[in-house]
Amino acid sequence: MKSILIPWIYYGAFGHVVEAIETANNYKTAHPESRVSVVLSKARSTEITNYCPWIDTTYTLDTERDIDQQLQSIPRSWDHIVYPLRLSHQPEQWYSSHLLDANRRLQEYLNPRLGAQFDDGALLSGIRLASQKYAKIRAQLPAETLRWAQLQRDPNASPVVSVLLNGSAPFSAFPSLRTWRFILEGIAARFPTASFWLTGVSEKHGYAFSSAQSRNKAIKRLAALFPQLNFYIDVGIEKQLALIAASDVFLAPHTGFSFLAPCLGTPWLALSGGSWGDCTAGDTPFYFSLPACDRYPCHGNRKLVCRICDKLRTPVPCVASMLNARREDVLNGLAHLLDPTFDLQQSFHQYRKLASDQGVNIDELWRIAKYYQDVDTPQRL
Repeated sequence: MKSILIPWIYYGAFGHVVEAIETANNYKTAHPESRVSVVLSKARSTEITNYCPWIDTTYTLDTERDIDQQLQSIPRSWDHIVYPLRLSHQPEQWYSSHLLDANRRLQEYLNPRLGAQFDDGALLSGIRLASQKYAKIRAQLPAETLRWAQLQRDPNASPVVSVLLNGSAPFSAFPSLRTWRFILEGIAARFPTASFWLTGVSEKHGYAFSSAQSRNKAIKRLAALFPQLNFYIDVGIEKQLALIAASDVFLAPHTGFSFLAPCLGTPWLALSGGSWGDCTAGDTPFYFSLPACDRYPCHGNRKLVCRICDKLRTPVPCVASMLNARREDVLNGLAHLLDPTFDLQQSFHQYRKLASDQGVNIDELWRIAKYYQDVDTPQRL
């Protein structure tokens, strides 16, 4: 039985952990008889690996503490070791000094018996290990929690759309509640029997100049406007995941937590905008509603007006000005994702077309380039 280790010592945001579990899933699918383990930065987000049966063991390193002592808990020798590709080019641009040091110490410590490589298949040493790209990925939640989520469904309501209003980034990165009302009104008009499941947590900071308590009261006032909206704030991460898994579509802006929806088999309808392009995992269809901005995703090259909005903690234009045309795109995206024939290939074709139509710099949407490169090469590297 092969042993495979995937060291993914990066920032502990949910999105980066999803990158690691997707990589582990791709190798496990290609080698079902193997044992696959991951090394992650110590963070609350690592608990999602508990729902990933394709991962045998999750090791964590606290990069703020002495690394050498912590390394002793990780076996040194593995048949294959797979590192993230971003380590191969300008890692100092993306890693803090603590993360860089942890990765270097880990690479010095580990011993690949058969081969070491990057996750794109580029060899570092020895024999290359095959990977199944875009393999089906399905996290497994406890049956009791899944039953609870299914019981929340109204048999007369369809579709069920789970909704996440914002993540933990500054408030400027997310739509305002006024914008959300505009979006939900459009969905309710187009899909009269739709039901909304509002989830998330109330403890996050960065809510403009209001307190989290005031923000929660405003959210409840929003919920009161829609009789078909059900309130599931602060139900815990496991129930949040179960609600997303039991819904037909997950609607949310760019957050690392949103990356989990495809891992549950639920299509993600993203309200894209801000510094980073959106990402999907496995073979789950998606629809990214893109802003009409030639700098999206801006990666630090933000417009002056957006930098001012960051300072004022008000939504930046690409998520604040949800015009009729953008809302219509969201509604079309929902219709696409409810169509059982809309698959991953069509998702990427639509993604590329929308980027072109909106004047978005496609070269910065690396996921598009990677997908079309992958489909033109054999599935197993």
